[in-house]
Amino acid sequence: MYLCSEGSLVIGNYFFSSEPLDVAVGSYRSMYDLFVSTYGAPFFDNTPWQIGGSIPDKRVVNPDPRKYMTMWKTAHLRTNMALSPSLPSEKAGWRVFIVVSENKD
Repeated sequence: MYLCSEGSLVIGNYFFSSEPLDVAVGSYRSMYDLFVSTYGAPFFDNTPWQIGGSIPDKRVVNPDPRKYMTMWKTAHLRTNMALSPSLPSEKAGWRVFIVVSENKD
């Protein structure tokens, strides 16, 4: 789903299908790698895969994958990614969700 104003993206989001946690973490990692190749090192990253340093900063690495969060900032966009539990009406699982919004900085 996305919202545009005068032909420009304001905000959009994408929710992956519900998956077991280990599969969702693999999907997260795949998207992480894709976004790193597109946007470069993240602005904020609490995953163990931190790009931009030889050793991840253990002070911000979250050992619980259910709490991973990564954000990229470009001149025009902010891209946020995290894991979210499935809705109560779905089978139990986790999904990657991505929110892309206009960067107004």
